[in-house]
Amino acid sequence: GALLPTIEQHLPDMNLVNVSTALHRLAKCPDTRAACQSAGCRVLDDLLAAARDALLKLEGTTVGSSSQSQALSNVTWACASLQRTDLALVGSAARLTCQYLAGFKPFELSASLWGFAKLGS
Repeated sequence: GALLPTIEQHLPDMNLVNVSTALHRLAKCPDTRAACQSAGCRVLDDLLAAARDALLKLEGTTVGSSSQSQALSNVTWACASLQRTDLALVGSAARLTCQYLAGFKPFELSASLWGFAKLGS
């Protein structure tokens, strides 16, 4: 039960890796996943907005890192697992995945592809 309050408390200081990890943890934890699949989860809405902002900033760069590919994979997988289709976020994640595809590890790529497929169905 402490995950949502912890995310809410630290969200203003989170970077892309922190935001993507928080999304991943929310999606993996059955109790919070159920709570966040409802339409009224403000913490999830704020976290998705932070992810959108972080990915938009990343779109303006040309240098990728291994932490960025993991973050992109986490965001895509978590959105699909939470059944949250945020078109701006998913579109940004798709563009960045294509841009940094060469740096993805096989697991990151498969999780991303699963997420995109699940969100599209």
